[in-house]
Amino acid sequence: MTMRIFTVHIKPYSPAPDGEAVLIKEGFCWPAALIPILWALYRRLWRWVIILIAAQVAISLVGDALGFGLSMQLPVAVAFAAYVGFSANDWRRAGLARRGFALADIVVGKDMLAAERRYFQRALMSRRTETTSQQPEATVP
Repeated sequence: MTMRIFTVHIKPYSPAPDGEAVLIKEGFCWPAALIPILWALYRRLWRWVIILIAAQVAISLVGDALGFGLSMQLPVAVAFAAYVGFSANDWRRAGLARRGFALADIVVGKDMLAAERRYFQRALMSRRTETTSQQPEATVP
C-alpha cells in the first residue's frame, strides 16, 4: 500500500470550525500536466493562467520561426508539461499563502480522505488537550 504525503493549509482567522482546510498532495499533478490552463483556471491561479498561455504560445511561435516541425516541437511540449506537472502543487500552495492560508500540518495517508481523517483527528485531540490544560484543577478537601 502506497502512502502519500499531504500538506494541510488553513485560514487562521476563519469563522469555519475546520479553518477552511485545504489538503494538497505532494508530488506530480497529472491534471496540471495534461490540461494546464484548465487546471490553473479551476484552482483560481490567475497569474499562472496567463503564464501558461504565454509559454504555450511562445513554444509554438519559436518552433515555427525556427522551422521546427511537429517532431521537434513535441519533445519541448512534453518537457514543459512535465515541468508543469512537477511544479503545479507548489504553485497552488503559494497561491493559498497569498490568500492568507497558513501551513497547519503535514499528514500521511493512502488517499486524501484518509489524510483528511488523520488531520481532523489530530486537530480534535489537540483542541481537547488545550481545553483541559486551560481548566483549573479541582481541589480535593
